[in-house]
Amino acid sequence: MKIVDTMSTPSTHTQPKRRFYSAELKSLVVAQCRYSGASIAGVALSHQVNANIVHRWIREEQQRAEQAQVQGQLAAFVPLTVEAPGMNKPSEPDAIRVQVQRPTGMVTVNWPVQDGGACAAWLREWLK
Repeated sequence: MKIVDTMSTPSTHTQPKRRFYSAELKSLVVAQCRYSGASIAGVALSHQVNANIVHRWIREEQQRAEQAQVQGQLAAFVPLTVEAPGMNKPSEPDAIRVQVQRPTGMVTVNWPVQDGGACAAWLREWLK
């Protein structure tokens, strides 16, 4: 019995070559498919193209249109200038203001900012 290595012998069967379709043909076929009542399969058959390929061309055209729309929306944004932190910073208040509303009235307490720890301790005791 003779063992034959089929991988080392050159094959008589050649790989089929991919077909190339020009951009003009693609745009013509897609445009014809957009007509009202047009059959995609019928248009593909009239141009000797597989209907699945025409469906892919239509999808790609829709994706390009959506991408162009998004790019147009991005161009519509207005650039803003942002100031560096610390510029035009409002001045710090001179006092801590605590306002408490009660049924009998409102109590307002102004406390110096430098003594914030004592204000917090007083407020904790007062709210117990």
